[in-house]
Amino acid sequence: MPFTYRHLLFATICLIWGTTWVATKLGVDAVPPMLFAGTRFAVAGLVVLGYHWAPRRRRGRMVPAEDLPRLLISAALLIPLTYAPLYWGLRVIPSGLAAVLNSALTPLVMLLLGVALGEERFLVRQGIAIGIGILGLALLFWPAAEAIGSADKWQTLGMLAIVAATLASCAGSVLARPLLARHPAVLLSGLTYLAGGAALLLLSLGFEPGARAAAGGEWGLLAWLGWFYIVVFGTLIGYTFYFVLLRDWGPSRSATYAFVVPIIAVISGMLSFGETVSRAEAAGMMLMLTGAALALGVRAPAVRG
Repeated sequence: MPFTYRHLLFATICLIWGTTWVATKLGVDAVPPMLFAGTRFAVAGLVVLGYHWAPRRRRGRMVPAEDLPRLLISAALLIPLTYAPLYWGLRVIPSGLAAVLNSALTPLVMLLLGVALGEERFLVRQGIAIGIGILGLALLFWPAAEAIGSADKWQTLGMLAIVAATLASCAGSVLARPLLARHPAVLLSGLTYLAGGAALLLLSLGFEPGARAAAGGEWGLLAWLGWFYIVVFGTLIGYTFYFVLLRDWGPSRSATYAFVVPIIAVISGMLSFGETVSRAEAAGMMLMLTGAALALGVRAPAVRG
């Protein structure tokens, strides 16, 4: 399998998104979740569209009217319907468990939705790769998940919120792919950020407890550092690269980042905090890498118009 610039984008996404869970946790512990997410995406959307609509650029300046319904539905799924439950869930369960739930579901759901909506074909190798990756996740994180008191109703609701967020994100990604075949990824990402971020801000300021008081920006240094990291790296770089891979590789192959991100999170913990890894956890990480490697070798199917 020849190494291409897309593999470099994939590696960059994994490295960035493997470190954003902690930054997000710092933010939502101090700021109302929908406000934190809404400001993140609204600012990122303005920056991306400002770049795309700069005078020197002449092509693909706006999405035509016939594509706007799909764009708006995709943006609603990818931003408010993903990040409202995701950030709320992070307030009641550990960030590691949230990452595990998201990582285990994302590639499988992306594949099933992609096949159901006709955006890609089911390939046996692809299914085997995803199965191996999920088995690796189970070996790596099941002990930690069992340690969480599932009898606690708030923790249970938090886990269900993460699951709902993952389903919305996958559906939005699959719906967005045909648009990426017709319009610049930068334009679509900028419009998605801005529309979704604006919707989250309206919901937050209208209904979220404490949002209007927090809108003054007195969040504390750690929350602002987390916000800045997520805006610049997690959104402007990570999501823009992801839209390119979604266009070129298809939903399920792009989603195999979810098998690599938890490994980076574990390695970061080892390097930063001296955490140790058991033999079962090491075996889990090897299985996850094997699943990702198999999936990356699957050729992306053609996009329907």
